[in-house]
Amino acid sequence: METTQQPITELVQMRLTGSWSDYKTIFEDELLPLLCSAPGMVSVRTGPKLLAPHSQFDTHEIVSITQWRSLKAHGDFVKSARGQKFLQGAGAHMVGPPTVTHYDLGSLNSSDSWVVCSQGNEAASFNSDPRTVTQAGQEMKDKSHTMTLAFLSTEDALRHAIKPTVGAAVSFGVHVQSYREGQKGSRL
Repeated sequence: METTQQPITELVQMRLTGSWSDYKTIFEDELLPLLCSAPGMVSVRTGPKLLAPHSQFDTHEIVSITQWRSLKAHGDFVKSARGQKFLQGAGAHMVGPPTVTHYDLGSLNSSDSWVVCSQGNEAASFNSDPRTVTQAGQEMKDKSHTMTLAFLSTEDALRHAIKPTVGAAVSFGVHVQSYREGQKGSRL
């Protein structure tokens, strides 16, 4: 009997040594081809982080939201020569290690470029435009933690959807560039 593996979502938060605009060029030219050619990589959304509704995007803090066909596919990539080259290349531009978390969110299908990420002990609700796509799921290691992603069509909608940090709940926005499996330039 064949088992069906569910897609997983990898959330990576990192601080860059330089700016997002400098890293974006390196990411797209050198790192993205390695990632997009990985067996089992479905899509990646990467961009600068927005911590509060009225702040500027922090061009030194970025977030990547990568969808993998399975946790095994991600693990196989990390162990591969291509994966090691990717990790070394990305690591050369980071201040300290990244924060990496895996979630069971199902398939991410939205191509909107404004994403609010809310992490906490329960799924977040977003009272916004009915066209907003939201997906929530549990952390793979600690089922008591959840993440909700809200995909929005405008920066204004993103700024209105970011919630203040309360207790263990954390909310932030990301202006993402989205890429699909295959070759560089295959945008969602």
